[in-house]
Amino acid sequence: MEGNRNENTKQHESSIEDHLLKIFNDQAPIARFTGMHLSFETIEDKITGKPFTSAVLCLPYKYELTTAFKNTHGGILATLLDSVMWFTAAHSFASKFSVPVSSLTSLFTSNLSVYYLRPAFKTNLKADTRVIKTGSSLQVIEGRIWDENNSLIAHGLATFSFAPKTNTPGGSSASQADRSKL
Repeated sequence: MEGNRNENTKQHESSIEDHLLKIFNDQAPIARFTGMHLSFETIEDKITGKPFTSAVLCLPYKYELTTAFKNTHGGILATLLDSVMWFTAAHSFASKFSVPVSSLTSLFTSNLSVYYLRPAFKTNLKADTRVIKTGSSLQVIEGRIWDENNSLIAHGLATFSFAPKTNTPGGSSASQADRSKL
């Protein structure tokens, strides 16, 4: 019985990964423009010892994404971190709480801190992640960007909120009604 449950969990997570890969690699304009490519890896958490799924984004060096000094622009590095951490949070929400991938439009970055440690000068980049905290409506994710020589370029920490839309009288969603009060 336990073996069937583990197999079903693996199939469910594989389906989630397939959907998320398609959303980014095949459909996201930012992926086409920057050349970013999304994949997933199963990693053992160094603190808890438990395995988790990490999104990994690779960004090839592209002259159009650089500053006048030929290093990758800090805004691109922040986008890379935000994106890779969002996909880790999305995978975590979808697999842990059985949230349908179609509902992930309600997952958003509520806080993002980026620490730039060195310039990314004419180099391909790889971003990976680690889940810090998982909750039913919030995820805290850590992200890191590495260059081709495995030097740490930037470190980020983000909080992702999941606010599923609920119908309110009049047919609008609760999140739209809340925004109208701003």
